[in-house]
Amino acid sequence: MHNRTMRSAANFGNHAKPPEHVPVRSSLTKIDWALLATISVLIVLYSLLPLGTALQFGGDEGIELMKGFLVSKGYLLYTQIWNDQPPILTMLLSWVFRIFGPSIFVARLLAVGFGLTLYLALYHLVKIRSNKLSAMAAVFFLAAAPAILQLSASVMLEVPAIAIALGSAYCLFEWVRRKQSYWLVASGTIMGVALQIKLTAVMVAPAICLEIMIVIFQSTRAVLKDSNGNLIGPKTSSRFLSVYPGLIWCATTTLVFLVIGMFFGKGSLASSWQSHTGHQIISGLGSPANFPFQFSMLLKHFECLAGSVFAIIFLCQQKRWYEMRFPLILLATSFAVHLLHRPWWSYYYLHFAIPLAWLCGIAFSDLLMRISALLPRMRSAKQSSVRWRFVSLALMTGLVFVISEMRLEGNIRKLRASSKINDNQLVNKIRQYAGRTNWIYSEPPIYAFHAGLLVPPELAVIVLKRFWSGQTSTSEIIEVCRKYKTEQIVLYKSKLTEKWYEFLTSERYVGIIANETSVMYVTRELEL
Repeated sequence: MHNRTMRSAANFGNHAKPPEHVPVRSSLTKIDWALLATISVLIVLYSLLPLGTALQFGGDEGIELMKGFLVSKGYLLYTQIWNDQPPILTMLLSWVFRIFGPSIFVARLLAVGFGLTLYLALYHLVKIRSNKLSAMAAVFFLAAAPAILQLSASVMLEVPAIAIALGSAYCLFEWVRRKQSYWLVASGTIMGVALQIKLTAVMVAPAICLEIMIVIFQSTRAVLKDSNGNLIGPKTSSRFLSVYPGLIWCATTTLVFLVIGMFFGKGSLASSWQSHTGHQIISGLGSPANFPFQFSMLLKHFECLAGSVFAIIFLCQQKRWYEMRFPLILLATSFAVHLLHRPWWSYYYLHFAIPLAWLCGIAFSDLLMRISALLPRMRSAKQSSVRWRFVSLALMTGLVFVISEMRLEGNIRKLRASSKINDNQLVNKIRQYAGRTNWIYSEPPIYAFHAGLLVPPELAVIVLKRFWSGQTSTSEIIEVCRKYKTEQIVLYKSKLTEKWYEFLTSERYVGIIANETSVMYVTRELEL
């Protein structure tokens, strides 16, 4: 009885219900050509990007690269290296740096691996709930979303965390379909790992919890019947047993999160808690309240926003709740969090882009099916309404596709035109003095990484949250530079305060070179 009711839960509101029994087929006899085509296109897209030559993609690349570089040299995360983020990506970077050397190309290949995981996880999720065409369209619309392709090739935390969280959702979908408990354990395990990449992976958790709650709700509706078929009440044991899926998932997630934290994240709690809860206004740096959610990001993605509205309307009309509930909860969670949470950074748009691309993919697929259904009627139709309907649907579908394709093409052109490492005068000047340099303080640390130099571990992560939470100040940064006797210092021009001028003058630093945003100083002994 319990298994039968659990199957009923999986099919709740399912427009395209999964089969009761999933036959096991050899991968040699059943090839997902749509998946292979999607992977091939993604690989081509990534091959067009200057992964090994671009100076910087994402704004926080330098921070993540420097943390991994320092750990690969034996410095301890949290103990010596200040860090307010979970450890997994830093540990992965340190391992690949030890094996292959501290190369930007190697680091971005790791980032691309997570990017492919993100797209392919989305493909499988949409395919399970809708169809292959919707899945391919969703991947396309996600890749074409504002800044997402760039983010998915950047050595940053957001894409790896969300990609692994979507992998957790995929395992949950398999559990809903197959009723095999190890899928549930796998989902919780993967979510625990995702949270130890970045805590924003929790954005996927409400949608996962909703899936489990629906299964529980359906299992409690199981009833017993007498010999005449009369209902005699709910099956109490079924109601009792139905809480186990939620407990298993939560327990597994928590256990994996804690175990990873104990082995790799010792000391992370204090810095992370303070940086996320302590807020103060710093002169010239503002406060988290100065960085609210930017609705302009949604306007830049208008075609997918409109497609998602269209998808929600016709999915509701057709009562296809099974297809829409997961992306809809993802979208609602994103709005609920980011309308309240401060600060907002542009890479958080990934949280919106995924459900919007998912829903728009469904809409795009549905429109194509409607157009194909109208084609036979076009030849014999005497009423102009059929032709007008065909033309309007074709224009709508084509417009959505063309707008997204043009943005994707523009994003690729922009990334290919990124500043090159070897063409950057500041990097070349830092390299010129690298042979006689032990330590450098660099804003951003991407310059130091490209020159193969280390920053003082305490200064690897200098972000606004650290100032706002009272965990550093300009005076403390200067004292660390004095302690390490940094031979080179690269500062943002906007942060050249009187305190910095006093330090640079007293320690006899000499200005060497400047660009649009930064200025470089070296000790007089190094310059001679």
